[in-house]
Amino acid sequence: MPRFQFRLQKILNLRESLEEQAELRLAAAQRAKAVEAQKLEAARAEAQSAEAERRRTVSHQFNAGEALVHQRYGERKNIAAAEAAQSVANSERIVREKRGQLIEISRQRQILSTLREKHQKEHSAESMRIEQKQMDDDAARRSAASANKNIDAGRN
Repeated sequence: MPRFQFRLQKILNLRESLEEQAELRLAAAQRAKAVEAQKLEAARAEAQSAEAERRRTVSHQFNAGEALVHQRYGERKNIAAAEAAQSVANSERIVREKRGQLIEISRQRQILSTLREKHQKEHSAESMRIEQKQMDDDAARRSAASANKNIDAGRN
């Protein structure tokens, strides 16, 4: 019997390649999210530092101009922190999308892999059945030949 050949192997190879690419895209999105999260933490720390500095200026009763400068600086830092939080949220959305794409691509590849395994088992079972039939036929021929020899030997 010819060796096993899966007719959809090229498609399975393509699905495996697409799955690897999707894994890489997910990993890249997760790295980008981690970078954005670090930026968010830095922005929050700067906003807290700016707020602490503003409170220190107010408590030391510096002039109004200096207090206004500190207030505006703190507001800019709060805006930067809010923008960083939005970037993290966008990164999380992208990671969810990439994960969903990977799951779908993996599911499609798994369907073909399962089909390949099923066909390979069927092929193996058929090969074993044919081999067993050949062995049985050979044994029957040897047995018949041996019986014929015994009959011929008994006639002589």
